[in-house]
Amino acid sequence: MLVLMLGVGIYLTVGLKAMTWRKIPRAFRGLWIGKRPEDESKITGVVTAIVLGGPGAVFWIWMTALVAMATQYGQAALSPIILRITRKYFGWQSI
Repeated sequence: MLVLMLGVGIYLTVGLKAMTWRKIPRAFRGLWIGKRPEDESKITGVVTAIVLGGPGAVFWIWMTALVAMATQYGQAALSPIILRITRKYFGWQSI
């Protein structure tokens, strides 16, 4: 699973020309002006990984996060398009 996630993330990062890494300063500016994250429960998984995995877990969390940003961007960019196509061809009002 980790290999697949890292592979797809690296593929998308290269395909997007490292756009997600170039926008990191903008993301931190958003954090510093007082915007709150949408999902604060993810910290529980991080803490559990650090407690169970030790310092090595922190390294893999960072490596996975760096390439997972591209995957998240791709999902956010494609979801409105797929929703439009689904509504057009299948007539669903909500999914």
